[in-house]
Amino acid sequence: MFSVCLYYSVLVIGGNELGPKELTELIFMVIINLTGAIMQAYILGELAVLIGQVDRNGSAEQQVIDTANTAMANVKLSKKLRAQIRDYFKKVVATLSQQDELNSFLMLISPSLSLRVQSHMFEKVLKVNCIIGLTQNMITDGKSSDKSKIKGSGKEMQRRCESLLPCLVDKLGTFTNIPDQEVIKQDEIKEEEQDQDMFFIGKGNCQVKVRDQNGQDKLIRTLKEGDHFGEISMIYQCRRTATVISQNYNTFARIIRPRFRELISEFPEYEICLRQYIKDKYDDVKIEFLKNIVSSVEYLKNCGDDMIYDIIFSLHQETFEKDSIVLQANQPADKIYFLEEGQIELYTTFEGNDFVIEKLEKGSVLNHRAFFIQDCMYINVRCVTESKLLSLQQDTMKNLIQKYESIKVGRDLLIYQNKILK
Repeated sequence: MFSVCLYYSVLVIGGNELGPKELTELIFMVIINLTGAIMQAYILGELAVLIGQVDRNGSAEQQVIDTANTAMANVKLSKKLRAQIRDYFKKVVATLSQQDELNSFLMLISPSLSLRVQSHMFEKVLKVNCIIGLTQNMITDGKSSDKSKIKGSGKEMQRRCESLLPCLVDKLGTFTNIPDQEVIKQDEIKEEEQDQDMFFIGKGNCQVKVRDQNGQDKLIRTLKEGDHFGEISMIYQCRRTATVISQNYNTFARIIRPRFRELISEFPEYEICLRQYIKDKYDDVKIEFLKNIVSSVEYLKNCGDDMIYDIIFSLHQETFEKDSIVLQANQPADKIYFLEEGQIELYTTFEGNDFVIEKLEKGSVLNHRAFFIQDCMYINVRCVTESKLLSLQQDTMKNLIQKYESIKVGRDLLIYQNKILK
C-alpha cells in the first residue's frame, strides 16, 4: 500500500497521467504542478550552486597552473626547472587561497568572536611549545630563578598554571606569510614598540638561517608547528639575530611588545624560562663567536652567562668602508669595539708620515682598557678593508655594573676598576 501511495504521489507532483474532469480538480492540479515545479527548481538550483562552488576552487587552481605553464613557455624554461615549478604548485596550490580567506573571515566577525577563533586555532598548538611547559612547571613548583619559593597556596599556583595559556592566547594576533618569504631578517631592528614582535608557528614550518662571522648564511634548524622565534630581540630589545623563512603558506600567532610586557608582568616565570632557553639551546656559530670575543676581555672573562648574554645582545653594529677612520688620537674612548668582519690597523703619525703599529683581524678587541678607565685614545685606528665592528657603549656598561653589583661579578668589576685607577 505504501508503494502504491508513493507511486501516485510522484505521478501527481511530476505531472504524469493527469486527467482532471471538473473545475475543482483542474485548480487542484494546477496548484500541485506549480508546487512541484518550484520544488524541482529549488533542488536543482542548490545542486548547481554546490557543483559550482566545487568547480570554482578547482577552476582557480587550474587557472594558476595554466598561468604558470604559459609564463614558463614564454620564457623558455628548461624541462627540469618546469618540473620543479609544477611540483611546487602541486604542493602549495591547495592552500593558495586559505590565507586570504582567513584574513577576510577575521575582518567580518566581531573582536570577541575573533578572539574565540584564535583560541581554537592556537591553543592546541601552543600546548606543545616547550617554553609554555617549562613555565607551567615553574609555576607549579613555586620556584623563581633564584630557586626561592614564591608565596602562594597550592590552589593559587594551580590557578595561575591553568590561566597561563588562555592569558597568552588572549594577547596574540594573527599573521600570515607566503612560501620562501622572510618573516624576520637578521640584523634588522624596529624602533616602534608595535613593530617589535615574537612569533609562534600555528600552521606550516620555517627554516632558520644565521650569517656567521665569515659572511656565510648557514641553515641551523627547522621550526615546526608550536615552535617560537623572535624572543631574543623581544627580551633584549636588540637586532634580530637570525633570519626565519617560511617554507609554505604559514599561519603565525604574533605577540607585540606592549602585550608581551603585560604577559610577563602577570607571569614573570615566562621571561625567566625564555632567558634560560636562550642560554641553553641557542648555540649557533655567531653567538658562540660573540661569546668567545666578549669573554676574551680581561675584566669580563669571569662574568656569568647572564651578563655575557646581556652584553652580546646590547652590542651596536657599525660598518666602515675601506680606509675610513674608526678612532682618532685624543678622541674619548667611550666604546669597546669587537671586530666581527674585516681588518683594521693601529697607527700613529710622525712628521706627516703614518707608522703602522699593529694590524687586527676579526675576533680582535679594541680599546677595552682605555674604555674602562674612561681615558682618551693615544693612537689612530683605520680600516684596511671594509669592516664590521660591534661596539659596547659606556652607558650600557655602567648599567650592567649597576645591575650586577649585588653579585660577585659586579663586585669584581668594581675592584678591577679601582685597581686600574690607582
